[in-house]
Amino acid sequence: MPPVFSIVIWDMDGVLIDSERYWADEDFFFLRRAVHDWEQVDEALFVGRSIDGMYELLTNQYQLQMDYQEYCEHYDQVAKRVYMEKAALMPHAYEVLTSLKERHIQQILVSSSPHKWIEFAMDRFRLKTFFDTIISADDVGGRGKPHPDIYQYTREQLNQPISAIIAIEDSSAGVEAAHGAGLTVVGFQPEESTQDLQQADGLIQDLRPVVRIVECGIPDR
Repeated sequence: MPPVFSIVIWDMDGVLIDSERYWADEDFFFLRRAVHDWEQVDEALFVGRSIDGMYELLTNQYQLQMDYQEYCEHYDQVAKRVYMEKAALMPHAYEVLTSLKERHIQQILVSSSPHKWIEFAMDRFRLKTFFDTIISADDVGGRGKPHPDIYQYTREQLNQPISAIIAIEDSSAGVEAAHGAGLTVVGFQPEESTQDLQQADGLIQDLRPVVRIVECGIPDR
């Protein structure tokens, strides 16, 4: 019997790579000095967004006083430290990726991060061979999640029935983006998550159920 889903789209940060906690340590420390009234900032809004999306949000809503080039240079430095020194693979990520590859399930990585940041993580954890395609917000002009552009672009590249595709996301921005492109979404919500993922089509607390979901579909809540 064929699997229910033949294509899995993975988010990177917070799903395959345990990096979100380190981003919070690094970038929020820096931004607290650049945003006058940081106490009014909802830090959860930044999870899953591209660096361009974060800059737009910080500038328009929180009066960030920083040149865009300086902002990007800072984030490049932070990304290298996070991915090359601090981050770790999520529990069971490697075994699930391996299991899906053995079942000939097509796996796509879709991230709001720039390609060079993705390369840091792929090289360090030797994950590139698992993915048929790697797509970044760079590929859609930096317009990352929650905008649906990155998932719409992915669908165009795949040229497969939408019913064959499932996305795994850990942020409300990611769920919104995938739904905006018409995709089925499983929310990855480990115990420490503070994200509201109730709009996802299904919820998991660790990655191991992904294999069964691919084979049998999303169980009723």
